[in-house]
Amino acid sequence: MQHFLKFLGHPGIRIALAYALFASLWIQFSDAGLRTMVSDPDDLSYWQSVKGEAFILLTTALMFFLASRWHRQQAQEKVMLTERYVYLSKHANDIILLADDQGHIIEANDRACEAYGYTLEELLKKTSRDLRAPGHKESWHKDFEYPANSNGTIFETVQQCSDGRTFPAEVSSRTFKVDGRIYRQAIIRDISDRKMAEARLQRMTHLYAALSECNHAIVSTQSEEELFPLICRIAVSNGNLKMAWIGLVEPDTQRLSVAAAYGDGTEYLDDIQISIDAKSPLGHGPTGTAIREKTPFWCQDFQNDPATAPWHERGQRHGWKASAALPIYRHDEAVGALTLYAGEANSFDSAERNLLIEMALGISHALERFEATRQRQRLQQQIAETKLNMETILSSVDQVIWSVDAKTHQVLYLNSAVENVFGRTAEEFLREPMLWLDVVHGEDRPIATEMDRRLHTEGYAEAEFRIVRPDGKIRWIFDRAHLSRDVQGSPRRLD
Repeated sequence: MQHFLKFLGHPGIRIALAYALFASLWIQFSDAGLRTMVSDPDDLSYWQSVKGEAFILLTTALMFFLASRWHRQQAQEKVMLTERYVYLSKHANDIILLADDQGHIIEANDRACEAYGYTLEELLKKTSRDLRAPGHKESWHKDFEYPANSNGTIFETVQQCSDGRTFPAEVSSRTFKVDGRIYRQAIIRDISDRKMAEARLQRMTHLYAALSECNHAIVSTQSEEELFPLICRIAVSNGNLKMAWIGLVEPDTQRLSVAAAYGDGTEYLDDIQISIDAKSPLGHGPTGTAIREKTPFWCQDFQNDPATAPWHERGQRHGWKASAALPIYRHDEAVGALTLYAGEANSFDSAERNLLIEMALGISHALERFEATRQRQRLQQQIAETKLNMETILSSVDQVIWSVDAKTHQVLYLNSAVENVFGRTAEEFLREPMLWLDVVHGEDRPIATEMDRRLHTEGYAEAEFRIVRPDGKIRWIFDRAHLSRDVQGSPRRLD
């Protein structure tokens, strides 16, 4: 039913039905009226001819009226649509350009004038190629010709404004014909924000990769000499930075010495002089300030920041647009800095700063670990030297000095005098923990056993008894010992 009503609502159907109804009524009533008014057959035939001609005139007039009305409605709708299209185009947020088949701009909306910085009259004197940035004009012919053979295309390019500024753009271009002439409409969108977001995402991806690699280097290296070159290389290669270097403070001079560097412009460090002394003219740059104040120094516009004025020329030569100086610590003392250079201004937003701070903290933890390792190695060396000295001293004593485990009687130490007194080597006593009792003369073993009991109960004991050497000789010895306990009070060692 809905389709039928829609069918009846069509203007052509309505005109046809109106014509059919009018024709049927005309024929029916005009014939009846003539037969009533005219009785002569010849007169009737004449008036029927007149009636037919009148019908033709009336229907022609009716069709003309209806057609004129339809055309007026169509023209009004077209004007309304055109005005609406012009309004929408004129006030659209995107740039809209209309060009002929040679690329000459013949119409532009307000947004185009605002974006490019030209008046409408100036834009109408240009081609779409003139609005391309240097380095992107060469691809204009390919981009411009392609839509002529398709329903349209979308591509990216870079546009240039009247003041020389450039911006990345996404262009939706379409070709159409009017009265046989080819026109090209381009809807151009400034995608600066999108490109910035893409670049930021890429930077974050690179920095996450660099942080991961740095963490691996931090846990796998054993010294600053091994770690620092890796950190600088990873920051540049994985972090997509221009240059990185690590400087350490020389305590005597309060100046920085370069420990490692990697990237573009490392030769700039050959004769660099940086101090952490606030009174020194060399102490007011980003790196010196970061170490002295124990806080990161972020320079988002390296070429225009007064703090980097002494290095603007070098930075320009190497493409440095932003820098970061992050202090590194050893036991809460700032002992140096990691300094990084980026190829884009404003490269360090809050998320990127947090990643770099985490990288610097990782380096600081590594320095503390290296220092702890060196201290442990020094202590071990001191212990080894002390042990060697004690061994030398005890070896020169002609009395037997011994130490055994209080629970197992496992020998812990015996000096070399044991061979002269017992006629047995220290290795034999080490292999057989109860050999000390086996060598006691059979008649004196109760004395040795009682001494061991008193030693465990009273903490001290001494006794004289005989021992039997392997060669059968018997010797009297005087044995004196102390019991050592651990922190819990349990027996630990007999000395």
